[in-house]
Amino acid sequence: MSAFSTKNVARSFSIVVFLIVSQSAVNAQSVAKTACEFQYDSVLKKPVYTKVDIEPQFPGGPAALQRFYQKNLRYPGDSSENPKSTTRVSFIVDSDGAVLDLKVPGIRPEQYGPLDKEYIRLLRSSPKWEPALCNGKPVAFYHTMQLYIHLSGE
Repeated sequence: MSAFSTKNVARSFSIVVFLIVSQSAVNAQSVAKTACEFQYDSVLKKPVYTKVDIEPQFPGGPAALQRFYQKNLRYPGDSSENPKSTTRVSFIVDSDGAVLDLKVPGIRPEQYGPLDKEYIRLLRSSPKWEPALCNGKPVAFYHTMQLYIHLSGE
């Protein structure tokens, strides 16, 4: 059997997604502007917001994001154990809706587990998001998602 099982038809699973704004960023300096707040990201060479008027969202909202995960998740390894797993993934939703700079906070990429890698793959393959808005203008935004998966029986 391959490392990733694409058989998600015979098994049902649920994914709960919690959106949490990330307040930390590597190579960033805090700056405030009106009601919105941003940090200058020296890698992207532009401001990335941590507080906005309207946060970014997956096209169609949280229910559509959950359906996207349920349809596209390839559970790594043997799914016969009915596992439960939780992980956090940090990323930037750019002003054009692209998902950038995906990572699991506090873990080096070479230490990512199979599910961490799968969650990053899923987010990387997602369609462009609706960007965050500050004063009516699309802006880049730091995001952290808490992802929980529970595979249930046949």
